[in-house]
Amino acid sequence: ESLIEEVEERDKENRETSQRQTSRSMSTHISKLRIVNEVYASYLEEEDAWEQLRPLQSIMVSILVTGANRGIGLGLVRQLVQEPSVTTVIATARN
Repeated sequence: ESLIEEVEERDKENRETSQRQTSRSMSTHISKLRIVNEVYASYLEEEDAWEQLRPLQSIMVSILVTGANRGIGLGLVRQLVQEPSVTTVIATARN
């Protein structure tokens, strides 16, 4: 195996590992957002829910995603826009 082939193979392995780690991290954050949304919804069922939640009503979750034109960035944007707990998704890409 040539040096160039070995370097290319290791680079490919590193990119795949990085993508898996990013995907796991993204899933963890989305799971946390879902939990916050569930807790918020459970409070709404209580009689004095609006009084308890008044301090939280001003909180808006905005997320900026770079590299959103393809790959992981695009996948992240697609998942985030489906999340009810995320109020704003800002997607950016290089020209």
